[in-house]
Amino acid sequence: MTTNTPNESQSSRGQWSGRLGFIAAAAGSSIGLGNIWKFPYITGENGGGAFVLVYLLCILLIAAPILIAEILIGRASQKGAVGAFPALAGRGTAWSSVGILGLIGATLMLSFYAVIGGWTIYYTWLYISGGMPEGAQAITALNDNTSQSATTSGMWHSVFMFCCVALVIGGVQKGIERAAKVLMPVLALVMVLIIGNGVMLDGFGKALSFIFAPRFDELTASGMLEALGHAFFSVGIGIGVMLTYGSYLSKKEDVVGTSIFIAGADTLIAIMACLMVFPITFSFGLDPDAGPGLVFKTIPIALEQLPGGGIWGVMFFGLLFFAALTSAISLLEVPCAFLIDELGWKRVSATIVAGLFILLLGLPAAIGEDPTVHPWFRGWLGDVDYIVSNWILPIGGLGVALFVGYRLRRDVLDEAFQTAPWLLGPFRFLIKVLAPVAILAIFLNKIGVLSFT
Repeated sequence: MTTNTPNESQSSRGQWSGRLGFIAAAAGSSIGLGNIWKFPYITGENGGGAFVLVYLLCILLIAAPILIAEILIGRASQKGAVGAFPALAGRGTAWSSVGILGLIGATLMLSFYAVIGGWTIYYTWLYISGGMPEGAQAITALNDNTSQSATTSGMWHSVFMFCCVALVIGGVQKGIERAAKVLMPVLALVMVLIIGNGVMLDGFGKALSFIFAPRFDELTASGMLEALGHAFFSVGIGIGVMLTYGSYLSKKEDVVGTSIFIAGADTLIAIMACLMVFPITFSFGLDPDAGPGLVFKTIPIALEQLPGGGIWGVMFFGLLFFAALTSAISLLEVPCAFLIDELGWKRVSATIVAGLFILLLGLPAAIGEDPTVHPWFRGWLGDVDYIVSNWILPIGGLGVALFVGYRLRRDVLDEAFQTAPWLLGPFRFLIKVLAPVAILAIFLNKIGVLSFT
């Protein structure tokens, strides 16, 4: 790492410049494709308003307490995911496996997340260059060809990873924090502009009703678990990201208030994403239950029917790129922190090696849908996504909840809740009882032990 600023630790670790820098970076980490790509389509699949209401409750009662717990572990230990648990519980304990699992999860997640991130750059470039095809059939073919071309998908995956490395290599303040302070306001502005355009569309009223009017007859038990699982995924807990970011936070900063603000910002962006997508969807008679293709297939079809559709296309997919990038740099920081903290590497070397390793690890996901490649690669992206989402995330989150609920010293908790002591009792109940039970339900449902309709 280059010369440190006065606010930065005299090592390769670094530290946030203050509360605002941490909030910008942490909010950028949680606000990603999960909010803008995934949340609208799973809302569409689960009937709208009732699903959104359950999601909001899950954020409040499950995701926010675990977010507080992760940041608290990081701040108390001043270590990344692997070093934090031994620092607080002693080396040689089983708790160390929670941090190791987080390191594995963040690395695997970025390996396939970067593939989708690469698609956002490609679509943005097509709109900028005038190369976006016209017509529903051509746009659908573009989406299929993008995922099935090893050359196209692999190249843009590599470009996306280069962008991640270029930002993280600058360090905590000069790289991650500076990027977040620029990208987050741009992301919010673009979303507001797209929503403003949606207000003038015929389908805006129908979209509001779909998002905010609960229809509980359309919500299934499986949908409720989907809402709980996505709340968990969206905030970015269970894979050591928020723990690592918390380790760069000064012990003078307020963990509880900051965590609540981050969870609130993440939730607001998810709702805003629905307000972007569904007015366009309903205005042009498209199906809100379009699944993962809602953004990459359905939205381009609708955008070409708007005046200045090419400009809106640049803004929309540029927005997706910004959202993906802010989350991706936080995922890359987890293995970088491991190399810096535990192996004593310099930041430049750690970032380049971690970035190159993840780029290579993600190539099977990038080329796996190409029918010309070896069958061994087929379905790699979906398989890795399944492992991370259905196994690593819930197990990691459960480990964090149990550690803070039953192993972390009480004085560490008391100190963290000095600014809001009245919240400590409810927090302890949520983290010791409700969160573990809910996470266990998600896990058993996802792996098929429990079946809900």
